[in-house]
Amino acid sequence: MFRVTVEPAVFLYCASYVVQLSVLQDFIFMKLCREHYSQEVCVGRWKEDSVIDVAWVENKAVNYVMWLSVITSILSVIMAQFFGVALDRYSPKVVMTAPFMGFLAQHLVCVVVAALPSLPLAVMYVGATLNGISGGYPLFKSAVSSYVVRTASPEERTFRLSMVEGTVFLGGAVGPFTLKQVVTSTTTGHDYLFLGSEMSLAVALLYIVFILPDSHSTSQENAELPPEHSGTALCTQVKTVLQNFSGSVSTVLRHRPAGKRTSVLLLILADFFIAIVYSAEFDLLYMYMHNYLGFTLGQYSLYLVIKNLVNGISLLGVLPLLRLVFDISDASLGILGGTSRVVAFTMLALNTSHTLTYIVPFLDVFGQYLFVVLRSSLCGLVKREEQGRVLTVLSSLAQMSMLVGSLLFDNVYPALVLLAHPGIHFPRGRHHHGHRNYDIHMHPLLSGKRRYL
Repeated sequence: MFRVTVEPAVFLYCASYVVQLSVLQDFIFMKLCREHYSQEVCVGRWKEDSVIDVAWVENKAVNYVMWLSVITSILSVIMAQFFGVALDRYSPKVVMTAPFMGFLAQHLVCVVVAALPSLPLAVMYVGATLNGISGGYPLFKSAVSSYVVRTASPEERTFRLSMVEGTVFLGGAVGPFTLKQVVTSTTTGHDYLFLGSEMSLAVALLYIVFILPDSHSTSQENAELPPEHSGTALCTQVKTVLQNFSGSVSTVLRHRPAGKRTSVLLLILADFFIAIVYSAEFDLLYMYMHNYLGFTLGQYSLYLVIKNLVNGISLLGVLPLLRLVFDISDASLGILGGTSRVVAFTMLALNTSHTLTYIVPFLDVFGQYLFVVLRSSLCGLVKREEQGRVLTVLSSLAQMSMLVGSLLFDNVYPALVLLAHPGIHFPRGRHHHGHRNYDIHMHPLLSGKRRYL
């Protein structure tokens, strides 16, 4: 049975997440251009410049994006382990506020850097640090999932997780759609775009605090949680910190009957490798599609709208329908999702046509079933009072896999640019220069027209 709980907050967070990611890449790219080249070169003379000059700006922007990802990923993975214990000890609603506040802080830093041109891009690292300390995206995913599975019956679990995951993609569709409308019809600059995204997060945080129903703590049910200490001795405090940090990991590694521990570890490992592919999408897809397929920011936003809308509808409508009509199992859903992902990424890698790129989201229509099935199956293998910590480990390793992917793809991508094979990241393929889409002026937010900046 469908009921609204965390969905509005998830929707607003994910809309803000996609907008911030797109605007951030665009802002870094444009700021570097104007710092190292004249205004005339930035607005309309790239076609006369050499490929090496354009590649240098692109590579520098990729480097900044990479290190922002590294800082946020490492800190969020570490901090999420502490919050993971809190998810099982306290209400997930309380813990859920942390990643929202951290992301708000990062937005504020982005607004300041965009509004004050004299500030260096390195200040962005402060925002990434604040976001990471709050637990970041790993804690967001684990807190939301923990809340859902705690308030759903085992029979409802896959359906409820599918609803929430569908909301993730609906937010991911509305965010870039709104961004597209703003950048094509107003004179809004990067600072106001960051501010608008931040307002979305603020509304989500208010919803969690004042409207979202609370869920019961499981602290009384779980005697194996690291105990809290009232003492103030330094050794006691250090011991408590270490116990909290290791609590999530030890829960995953705990012996379970009937081979359940092996199943838990295999599911987490599968999620780790699946998530590596996403790093290429998050870090490089915008620059790849802009420079090699001729996408402007508005067109890229439209692509994200289609992609996320298709995934959202699939999770909210198609998956429940498959379960209802065909009684399809979780394993079959996972196989269907994996096949869909492979076909979609192969198409993206091999395609050289701007128009045909819009087919990719429809090939990936079942791709997100993988993650829903993984989380649902994992929660079914552990005790209710362990779900928060296990989901935290799952989300943290997924974040680490994206970090590994970022380091891999962001360092290999510049070399592939010079070799004219950037499409290998998705996951294999060849691309030619074609129309030589190195001209930054094609990009709406990168153009010199005052209507955009």
